[in-house]
Amino acid sequence: MAQTSGLALERLLEDKDSARSIMIIDSVQQSGNPLLLNFAGRAAQDQPLVVLCTETSPKSILKSISNHQNANITFYDAYSNPNGWNSTFPTDQLLEGKHKCHTVSQLSDLKPLVKALAEQTQAHKRCTVIIDSLAPLLFAAYEQCYQLVRSLASLATDDRRVIVMHHADISYARAAARHAPSLMESLQRLFSVAIQVEAPPQTDTSNMEHLTGFKAVDQFSYMNTNSNNTTAVAKIMWKRKSGKVLHETNAFRCDGQGISVMTAAAQETEEDLDEDLQESAGPDPTANLSFNLTLTDEQRRAKEKVVLPYLKAQNRGTVEIESSEPTTTPAPPSSGSIYYEPDAADDFDDEDPDEDLDI
Repeated sequence: MAQTSGLALERLLEDKDSARSIMIIDSVQQSGNPLLLNFAGRAAQDQPLVVLCTETSPKSILKSISNHQNANITFYDAYSNPNGWNSTFPTDQLLEGKHKCHTVSQLSDLKPLVKALAEQTQAHKRCTVIIDSLAPLLFAAYEQCYQLVRSLASLATDDRRVIVMHHADISYARAAARHAPSLMESLQRLFSVAIQVEAPPQTDTSNMEHLTGFKAVDQFSYMNTNSNNTTAVAKIMWKRKSGKVLHETNAFRCDGQGISVMTAAAQETEEDLDEDLQESAGPDPTANLSFNLTLTDEQRRAKEKVVLPYLKAQNRGTVEIESSEPTTTPAPPSSGSIYYEPDAADDFDDEDPDEDLDI
């Protein structure tokens, strides 16, 4: 897979184009956490960062951001004490003596959290708000979680981005009614960008099908050999301001230094191309013939100079007959007309087929 500049995922990571709200959709087969942390690390370089932690501790997220010493990060910790069972847990604290961390101890009532996040977002002219997972919020307060996401999405502008992660393979007990849109559809309407993170496709079975002709039946499994690999596929749906919707599939590789974005199509090596050319090159059907089907360059030029009679008639209105004595004859008209004068018998019928009808 060749690295290519100008890919949609790279533009989103670098915040080059307008993308007010981004939803990362992952599953147990391929986690979107590395991609989310890369968004956080790049955003923390030049703007304040507001992080709501529900599945990851603030300290773990802080360690994953390489330049957190010089960053301005505010945490809302809904991971350490979400139900308020630990009465001695501090309400507010400073991480590494600089970054504010507010504890969220009641997930069953998200109204105070909605108000706090809205005030924190509006306090900055330019910032990025990140929610590491919606799953704990949806389990604790299904309806209020949607209200939280909708309020944050409404505050998103070109200078204020909202990035959340949603696990698509989790079923929630408080699902919507059959006639109502699904949770995924409802969330996608709120976000301008949806990134579906998937494991890379398995090529072994496809190669075996090509060689043997037998298609392997996919069996249900939570994990496979390609699950949570260092390389993943990102299917992007990007709603632009003009009303157009961009669909693009990129690949990205996670390493110790960050994320490198690549094209999703595998790049063939020179050896593969040579093998494909050898396989496609079959016997020439025009070989070993008693007559020649090709034209020389001189014959091809002479053929192109020949003007057919019907072309002359269309262009000049006369047909020139090439002979020793140049003569011209009138050309037939380009379109014909039919003139018909009806007789008296044509306009009158002795028997009226509708005579017996009482109209």
